[in-house]
Amino acid sequence: MNNGCIQIHRKIMDSQVWKNPELFKVFCWCILRANYTDRWVTVATGRGETTVHIKRGQFIFGRLKAAEELNMKPSSVRNRMAKLKKMQNVDIQPDTHFSIVTICNYELYQWEPGGTGQADGQAKDNQRTTKGQPKDTDNKVNKDNKVKNTSTPLLTDANKNGDGFDKFWKAWPGKKGKGKAQLLDKWKKDKLEARFDHVMQILEAEKKTEQWTKEGGRFIPLMSTWLNQQRWDCDVNDIATTVAAQPQETAVDRARRRGEIP
Repeated sequence: MNNGCIQIHRKIMDSQVWKNPELFKVFCWCILRANYTDRWVTVATGRGETTVHIKRGQFIFGRLKAAEELNMKPSSVRNRMAKLKKMQNVDIQPDTHFSIVTICNYELYQWEPGGTGQADGQAKDNQRTTKGQPKDTDNKVNKDNKVKNTSTPLLTDANKNGDGFDKFWKAWPGKKGKGKAQLLDKWKKDKLEARFDHVMQILEAEKKTEQWTKEGGRFIPLMSTWLNQQRWDCDVNDIATTVAAQPQETAVDRARRRGEIP
């Protein structure tokens, strides 16, 4: 386990979690596993991979890996995580190949001496690629005590016509999953009309990534997943860097992908 620390108040002894030692163990494990700052994490999805934006206080959850680290049966881990969610200690967003766990009120457990700055040796998450069963994102020492601000800019004049969602809908390559009305509700809830320019920049950048282009777009995420996980809340330069590092597809590669040559 990497260095770093968390803060747990004595009042936790009065909580329902404390009364169940195994549940308390799982909850503490979740807090220790949570990312200190926003990160992009690559996760295996069957035969392919996807890049997931994990926010501060979140981590990628894999039941088998968790069971190994907690020395518990996978079914026990699953049941205790479900109980923590019911008690509103954590929130769990399931996906096809992994889940994202969010620590509710994460800031309560993040040690900040005197309420200013971050402690020397504060944990920072470590991005790693998972193979097979998704592994949990972990923490590492934040030696330079500096955190990059990747919050999405609020562009209040980005789309004065108010038809941003229609433009977003038309630009999305493939529209499987939930209906347009449900997706529009999510768009309005997150106030994405005001962030329209940024959202479209992220979408256009992601459309160039290997995940979205390979095998005819087979691994493009559902629009509902993309919106629910707030994948638009990132720096477009980070995606551009990823695209630049990708191997370039040749004309022969494209022809073979299309089945035009063996």
